[in-house]
Parts: sequence; structure tokens; C-alpha cells
Amino acid sequence: MKPTFGFLAVGSGVLVAVITQISSLHWLLAGLASIAFGLAGFIRKRRLNPVLIFICFFIGGGFWFSLSREGHQAELKYNRPFFGKIIVLEGAPVERPIATRYGYRFIFQVYSTKHGGPVGRISVNSRDPLPDAWYGRKLRLYGRFKAASDNDQTLPGFFERKRITGALSILEPPKLLKGYGLPFPYLWADRCRRTLISQGLKVLKPANASLLHGMIFNDSVNDSSNAEVVGDMRRTGTIHLLSVSGLHIGFIVLGINFLLGWLRFPKKWRIAPLTLVICFYILMTGMNPPVLRAGIMMLLFYFGEMLGTADNNVNRLSLAALLLLLINPYNLFEIGFQLSFLGTLGVVWIYPLLKEYLPLNPELHAKFPVLNSLWQGTLVSVGAQSLITPVIIGYFQLISWSSPLVNIILLIPAEIIVIGGIVGEILGAVAPFLGWIILTGVGWVIDLTRLVLDFFGGQFWSFSWVPSWPWPWIAGYYLGLVLFLDWLRPNRLTRKRMINAGGIVIVILAGLNAAIWFQYFEKQESAHFQLSCLDVGQGDAIFLKTPDGFTILVDGGDEGRGNWSILPFLRQRGIRRLDLAIGTHGHKDHLGGLAEVLAEVPVARLLLPPQTTPYMESFLRNLGKINIQRVDAAKGLTLKLGKSAMADIFYTPDPDSENNQSLVMLVHYRKNKLLLTGDLGFESEEILIRKYPVILQASVLKVAHHGSNLSTGLSFLTQVKPQVALISAGKGNQFGHPGPKTLRRLNSLGIRTYRTDRDGRIDLRIKGDRLQVFTQK
Repeated sequence: MKPTFGFLAVGSGVLVAVITQISSLHWLLAGLASIAFGLAGFIRKRRLNPVLIFICFFIGGGFWFSLSREGHQAELKYNRPFFGKIIVLEGAPVERPIATRYGYRFIFQVYSTKHGGPVGRISVNSRDPLPDAWYGRKLRLYGRFKAASDNDQTLPGFFERKRITGALSILEPPKLLKGYGLPFPYLWADRCRRTLISQGLKVLKPANASLLHGMIFNDSVNDSSNAEVVGDMRRTGTIHLLSVSGLHIGFIVLGINFLLGWLRFPKKWRIAPLTLVICFYILMTGMNPPVLRAGIMMLLFYFGEMLGTADNNVNRLSLAALLLLLINPYNLFEIGFQLSFLGTLGVVWIYPLLKEYLPLNPELHAKFPVLNSLWQGTLVSVGAQSLITPVIIGYFQLISWSSPLVNIILLIPAEIIVIGGIVGEILGAVAPFLGWIILTGVGWVIDLTRLVLDFFGGQFWSFSWVPSWPWPWIAGYYLGLVLFLDWLRPNRLTRKRMINAGGIVIVILAGLNAAIWFQYFEKQESAHFQLSCLDVGQGDAIFLKTPDGFTILVDGGDEGRGNWSILPFLRQRGIRRLDLAIGTHGHKDHLGGLAEVLAEVPVARLLLPPQTTPYMESFLRNLGKINIQRVDAAKGLTLKLGKSAMADIFYTPDPDSENNQSLVMLVHYRKNKLLLTGDLGFESEEILIRKYPVILQASVLKVAHHGSNLSTGLSFLTQVKPQVALISAGKGNQFGHPGPKTLRRLNSLGIRTYRTDRDGRIDLRIKGDRLQVFTQK
């Protein structure tokens, strides 16, 4: 069976295992039965049935994934009793530390515990950086453990994909122990990597050094000095330059081949040094799926050339992908694997077809040879982009129109940066002056690359935000792509293209028909009042939209939640601007993510309470460069929310409690009212009851302070009389929210209660006077 069918079989088995959640034992029994049938058929007919081989691969994929998931769930169950305890762990960091907003994070493999303790991989949070030389060394950690919760979603979450079983917050500095936790090749590769990085840091500006090491070593580029250029890379479709993949492996192989050719090394013997260099480079970059896929493909290609076997690149790509799934079935759900596989498939499958079907005019080729190179580069970029576009839209809600052009422009600069950076840093370790000369030139090229990215990233036509596509659209897109390629295919006898005007007209009419019906259904779907209580962990973020399209965002969750949760939510729904943003009070779990949203999405007005807290001052400083009209709500306000809704804003000053100074929003829409209460406590609730004894009654209540026992008193509930209560709280949070007393009060009054920690995102719709609630994890 060809590798392509093997990969399809194993991949399909993994997907079926995810959806059906069949146990590994059932997969094993099905596999044994299939093998028995296969052996019986082989004995009777002396040949293997290809369909049965496909089924065996399919079952193997399902069994391997189910076994992996059950192993992870067993570790989670074992770790659960240690939740909240202070423990001592011994093990080794198996991934390099990453800088976060709160300090540093790294993955720690536990090898032993004192007096029993958690097992598996642990995500460790530390305020101080871990010395680079401690990567792979045995350490002793002392801190508070938080067990990871079971994944209640069908698709594997981040913790499951990384095999993480809990998190540890360090309370004391780690202690270095004797011995190593990783094989010596990893440690040698990391030592060489650190030596090379030190050479680059001596010559290049810190921001340029960070960008260079992101390109050649897959290091995280999340420093503030590079935030703008990373954003430009996303908008121009060149973010793949920061993920070591086939492009980088190709550059390195090109450089090694040039060096070996200059040394007159025989071609048939080049496979040995190339294999060593590629494997060592893969170890230096952390063995991520894209670089593994590229390295395996390159080695398969050279081994095929050496052995004289003919095979196409699609089979090589499929074999590389199959090996990655056998190493770790969770790779199928990694964005790096998906983009790497589809992008490469576009190059090895779509590009040759485009090259054959859309050749450059021979006269132009002869007159302008460079034009042919540009045309081929365009076709390569189009081939890759055509397959990864739905994935990019799904993850980032973005289409980059400038991607083919910018990728062609940056092809040679990227090659200079990768090859020049590696050569310059190697020479810097043995011949510092030569290394300085090369790295200085690389720094100039990086500066030029920044200028190109800044220019194209700032153009209005460079990219578009688009909502995520539903799966029928994705299926239709790929089907349409196949049909389009078939139409481009010339007749083998006449060499004329098999395009007919009738077919094109039918496709255009079908597309227009689909677009019209989509607009109609979208208009019908949006013809109601919408409220979404977003799942942002331990924080608040509420999005509202009126039937005439007026949009409001109330709070934004903690730092990081704006980028991880709120911006994807807005982009999936095509929300490109907000009419109003409200920060209820100056706590980080309400304003942290809001700052990230305001930095990306234009907002007409920003409503804030008058109190100034240290975090509020930091929040306002970060907004200094953003042109937003700020509205002070010290005396309360009445706002029009489009044509069909309005809102009263209440403010109760309390110098002793920031929570009690939360802005309260009472939204009026037809016969329904919605009351959003921030982090209000008992004292301010009593003030509202006395001050507004009549108008507070509402059909929907956003329960204050994440359901704390010190909020949402019985007198307040009997005054508001809500039908539905919404609670925004993080799953397994350290504060015990929502509190049992609050839940009992809500339950005693028969109020339907929805919680983000249990139900995920809560979507509320009011169509006419009818109120509907939907949840989505």
C-alpha cells in the first residue's frame, strides 16, 4: 500500500477515535479480528487484500490514539488528589522556558517525588528565568500544585496535546541536582545552540537577534520590541518564517550542498553528512512537527536518489506525515502540523499542475529570464496558499491578499538571514571578526525585511478579517479547487484547455446564489438581540449586539484572554469594530484582556469608572497611542444602543472597595431588561435597591463577582427577580467561585443558572420578546 493511503487510513482512524471515543480495548479486538481475516485470506488466495490492509492501518490509528488518551486520563486521575497541595518534585525541563506576562513557563517531566506526588509532564510557572544551561538537567522544585482537569471536549485541548497533567507555581528557587534528564544528543545540540545564540547577541540589536533566532532555532518571538513585526507577518502571510520548516531545511541543505560541492565531495556520499547535519539541526530546534516533517522528507528524497528509486513527492510527504502520527497521534491536531503538511502538499501537488497548465509565454521567457523565476515563485506561493487558506481562516480569521507578493519579495532576504545567520554565528565562535562582518550584514537584511513587512502590513488591501468558515464551506472550497484544476487541464491530444463558458457561468451563478442566500440567512439570524458571556476563565467578558448591529464589549477578562478568546470570537463573527467598550472597574481580570482587544479592534467610545487604581493607570498608559473617546461615568449615564435598545449606567462610589465601585449596566430591549453587575458586593447592592427600587427588575442577571458568596444577596435577587442568571468563573479556580451560598440562593428562587466554568460560552438571544439560551464549550 502506498504511503498516501497509509497516512489517510491512520489519520481517519485517529479522527474516528476522537469523535466516537471508543476504548482502546475495542480497537484492539477489531484489529485482531481484521488480522485474522487477512491471514485467512492470504492462506486461501496467497495474496493480501488491499482493502483489508487499509482497514488495519485505520484501526491501528484509532487504537494508538485511544491508548494515548487513556494514558493521559489515567495520569490526570492519579494527580487529582494533590490539587492545591505544596509538593516537592524531581525531574528535568524538557522544553525551553518561554517568557509570559507573569514571568516564565516551562514543561517539566517528573521522574520522582518526595513521599508520593504527581506524575507526568507539569507546566511550571516561575517569576524568575531558568538558566539556559539547566535545560535537560535534573532539578528539584518546590511549589503549589494544581491538577489539570479532564478534557470535557471531543477534540484534544492544549494540555492533552502536550501531555500536561498539571501546573506548579514555584515558591522557592529551583535546586540543581546531579545527572541529566534528557539523552546526551539533546544536550549537545542545546549546548551548540546556546553557543551560537551568544555570538548573535554580541553583534545584533536585541530585537534583531530575537527575530533571527526565531527564524533559525524556532525560539519564541514574544518580546514587546517585535510585537509589531510579528503582527505584520501575520497580516502578510509570512509568519511561517518564524516556524522552522521545509523552507529553512531547504536553505540549510542548499548551503551544505554548496560547501560539499566546493570541496569536490562525491554526490553519492553526501547523504551521510547531510543526514548528520539535518538530524542535529532538528534537535537544536526542539523537534517540532514542521521541522520533523521537513527533515524526514529531505532524508527520504536523498536516500531515494542514492538508491536510484523513483517516487513522487506526495508519497514522500505522506510517509513523513505517517511517521509523525506514529510518533505522536496528537500531531494531527497541532496547527504547525496542519499548516506544514497542507502548505507542502500545495507545493508538491498544486504547483506542478499550475506550472503545466499556466506556462509563461516562451517569448517573454526568452526575453526576460528573470520573469520566469518570478512567475514560478508566484505559482509556488499560490499553490501553498490555496490549500492552507481555510486553515488560516479557521485559526486566525484572516485572509492575506498580499501573501504571494510578499513571500516572493522576502524569499532571497529570508535565505540570506537563515544561511548568513547560521554561518555568521558559527564563524563568530571560531573567527570572531569574520562572524562580526557576516552578522552585521544579516542585521542590515533584517532591518530591510522589517521595512518591507511594515509597508505591506500597513496597507488597507493587504489583508481582510473574515468569519470562520463552517465545515460545508471548507468542503465546498476544496471541491471547487479540484474542479478548477480539472478545468485548467489541457486536452492531451489538442493541448487546448477544457474550459467551457457554460460551466463557468454555472459555477458563477451557483456562487452568487450561495452568497445571496447566505446574506439572507445571516440577516435573519442577526435580527435579534444577542448577548454572549464568553468563557475567559476567572474573569468577565460580555459581548452584546443589537438587531441593527450596535456592538458593545463589557470587560475583557485577564491578560492574554483578549488575544486567546475574545479576538477570535469577534473575528469569527466578522466584528471589525466596536461601538462601545466598558471597563466595569480597575481589576486585572476585567481590564487585562480588554487592553488587548482595544489594541486590535477600533472602538468608538470607552466607558470607565472614575476611580484610579494602579492597574487602571497602567491600562490607560497602554491606551495612550490609541484614539478612543473616553467617557467618565461618575454620575451615571443613559446611553442609546443603536435604534432599538438603551442602557442605564449606575455607579456607587465606595472608597473602601474597588469591587463595590463597579459600573452597573441595565440594558433595555423591548420588554426584556438585562442587568450586568461587574464585581458588586452586598453593600453596593443595598445602595442600588434603595436608590432604584422600581427599575432594577430584569429578566437576565449577570451574577456579580463570579458568583462570590459575598455578592448577589437574597434581598437583591428578590428585587431584581431574574429568570436567568449568568455566572462567569474559571474552572477549578482558587477562590472557590461560584460560592455554594450564592448557588443555593439562586436555586431557592428557581432561577435558571448558567456558568462558564461548567457550560462554556453562554449565548443569549432575544427575538421579539422570546428569550433563548444556548451554551457552547
